[in-house]
Amino acid sequence: MIDKLLSDPWAAFWAARRTVLMGAGAGLLLAVLVCLLAPAKWEARMTIGPAGRGTGPDLSAFLPASESPTIQYLLQRVGSMAAADFAVYETLLTSPRIASSLLKDQTLKPRLGNLCGGCDADTSKLSGWLEGHVRIRPVAATQMRRITLALHDKTLATDLLRALHRLADETIRADVRLKTDQRIVYLREKMAEVVNPAQRDALVALLKEQERQSMMVGIDNDFAAEMIDPPSIPVRPVFPNPVLLLPLFILLGAAGGFGYALLRRS
Repeated sequence: MIDKLLSDPWAAFWAARRTVLMGAGAGLLLAVLVCLLAPAKWEARMTIGPAGRGTGPDLSAFLPASESPTIQYLLQRVGSMAAADFAVYETLLTSPRIASSLLKDQTLKPRLGNLCGGCDADTSKLSGWLEGHVRIRPVAATQMRRITLALHDKTLATDLLRALHRLADETIRADVRLKTDQRIVYLREKMAEVVNPAQRDALVALLKEQERQSMMVGIDNDFAAEMIDPPSIPVRPVFPNPVLLLPLFILLGAAGGFGYALLRRS
């Protein structure tokens, strides 16, 4: 039979056509059973982008060439600080730090046990689960990111994405607020000690930047990442997907039937 398959594959296939059809039918039946009985898995998705604070053109280009280099440097940094916070946001989203904050959320903690064994009590397990299931993908060639999470529970999937965004953004805001307050205290102390006018001008420029940052932190808006499209669930589940499962199982069943026919004849 193997020699016949190599010399005339179509004749070998035709000879095993009944077994191939039976295998394809069995694959079709199995695919239908999977689609009917398997629990549906839904994919929650949201789109985020860098927060709009301080972004825009390079304002230092509008300053005269004789202007203080310190002020030019500060204006050039305005956009880069927001980009850096957004990069930190992406890293924090599935980190143990955010997992620990999730475990302190009394509305979500009882439901985290549905994710994995120990996810409602162990920070490392919850963080590992988040790293394996939360997907962050770029949106075309933009700075925006699409974040997805597939779960059997639609409500938990959307609530978890919303909580991850809120906790990551609040964590970055708290870190920036702490560092800004420390810098303001330090700069004010140095100004009381400095006598040189040029040094005082530099310190004043730095202090203004930190005070501006302090005001931005106090604004009750998204700080590091802005939610462009809130968490939502598509109309159809990602699993089971009949469009993919039916042809796949039919092909596997037909291949299995053909293989069985070859073994039986040889």
